[in-house]
Amino acid sequence: ISMRRPNRDGLEMVVDYDPTLYSYEYITQMYNVINSLIEQIIGNPDIKVKELQFCTKKDAEKIMTCFNATEYDFSTGDRTIIDFFEESAKRYPEKTAVVFGDKSVTYKEFNQKVNILAHKLRKLGITRKSIVAVNMDRSDLMLAGIFAIVKAGGAYMPVSTAFPQQRIEYMLNDSDAKVLFYDGNVSKPELENGDIVMVDLSDSSVWRGQKDDENNPEHINTLDDPVYVIYTSGTTGNPKGVVNVHKGLLNRILWMNRRYPASKGDVILQKTVFTFDVSVWEIFWWSMFGATVVLPMQGDEKEPVLIAEAIQKNKVTIMHFVPTMLDNFLEYVISAGKQNVWSNLKYVFSSGEALHVNTVNTFYQTTDRVSDVKLINVYGPTEASIDVSYYDCKPQEEIIPIGKPIDNIKLYIARGTTLCGIGIPGEVLITGAGLASGYLNNSKLTEEKFIKNPFGEGKAYRTGDCAAWLPDGNIQYFKRFDTQIKIHGQRLEIGEVENALLAIDVVKEGVVICRKNEQNENILYGYYTSEKDIKPVDVQKLLTQTLPGYMIPRYMMQI
Repeated sequence: ISMRRPNRDGLEMVVDYDPTLYSYEYITQMYNVINSLIEQIIGNPDIKVKELQFCTKKDAEKIMTCFNATEYDFSTGDRTIIDFFEESAKRYPEKTAVVFGDKSVTYKEFNQKVNILAHKLRKLGITRKSIVAVNMDRSDLMLAGIFAIVKAGGAYMPVSTAFPQQRIEYMLNDSDAKVLFYDGNVSKPELENGDIVMVDLSDSSVWRGQKDDENNPEHINTLDDPVYVIYTSGTTGNPKGVVNVHKGLLNRILWMNRRYPASKGDVILQKTVFTFDVSVWEIFWWSMFGATVVLPMQGDEKEPVLIAEAIQKNKVTIMHFVPTMLDNFLEYVISAGKQNVWSNLKYVFSSGEALHVNTVNTFYQTTDRVSDVKLINVYGPTEASIDVSYYDCKPQEEIIPIGKPIDNIKLYIARGTTLCGIGIPGEVLITGAGLASGYLNNSKLTEEKFIKNPFGEGKAYRTGDCAAWLPDGNIQYFKRFDTQIKIHGQRLEIGEVENALLAIDVVKEGVVICRKNEQNENILYGYYTSEKDIKPVDVQKLLTQTLPGYMIPRYMMQI
């Protein structure tokens, strides 16, 4: 970019660029922003740099009225996901609802089973805003337990059986959970908190009740009530609970079904671990529209050969992959010549990490001539009801955006409270129907992250993600502004891992960093000092007392 004076009356800005690297539209956009900045400075020489607007009036109007034209009236009244499920059970009583291993149950059977447990939860005092913990592996019992909690009016809180005892205790105490479900065939958590009611869902007597208990309980929820609480990694050394409400979840699933319709002929594979929020739509979507859900055994979701078997055996039509797992699965499909695995699939969703061009191209190469399956890249934080944007991937693209906002969600790119124009990087702000109500028992962090919407009504969630608008209304993701990363889709704060490392008595100093391996996976490396000679494997073992496995550095070194 150069400035020259063609005559005495002014300056001329000239932009030279390589058209193989930059599009004409991008350069024009950059030119307009620079021109706008110059006009602001000339008009007010005393303006502070932080007060400069990085968005032209034309861009601002386009972002507000075109890119964010997402209003859609679902006209659900006060109905929640449970109303939709009960309508499906009434419409398709004898249709298979849930498949787990060799077992299957119909909508009528599943609904009656859920009702019995929901009535028992009501008698235990579970009502609106109550939290019930679920410390179980994936199973038909786990699924029925979750539905019963929501039917009773409460919110479910997933707690992995792989979590260390200290983390489980913290989550239960912090959430003030009243009841905990567990599977006695797998494990029974040993808790110091004697006030929590523990219910073993493997006990057959739990599922027996009076005839009237098989009927649907009275609905007591409003759309603003909590429906699930998921704990995510926190910088302070302890996880934080995100409280999501019925309205956000319902908006998210109804948008999904409008854009990518599912019906009684569809089969959804619920393979995501339930402490990861992608599992939420897998758990509920099928039930609202008469489809079937298939639950693989816990751990099978890590094995490409077992995933392929589940897809083909059950004629799965809808599923999700974290990008790194999709890469592993595609490698297996190609090496084993299993391209027919895609034959029944309609939609494959991908989220949790950046989706790369090579992955998309390989996907469509393996599905070509086999299926019309679509690969959809979706993006969103736990704090906004799973996903807030989508992009229908196509082969041979230069970049894979995170896409456009879904129904009733508005996205803004900003620097502080200043709107960024098209092509200008900034932080992604989320507003609209999908926002969580905040962090459980953490008003300070809630106020910090859920700010007053600078560009309209309500609240805006600050994601910490750096991105920019593309000229076509899609958003391109770049990086994080902080040290938050994803390990196989699971979100973690490096600060929490470092705090756990520093909490070990023999560790004097410690630092944790993230590097990419050849497969583009995030790998944690830990370094520590100590006055004693302590082996890295011993430090890793000590970390297992406070951190889940995916948060423990794979490589460690004493310095």
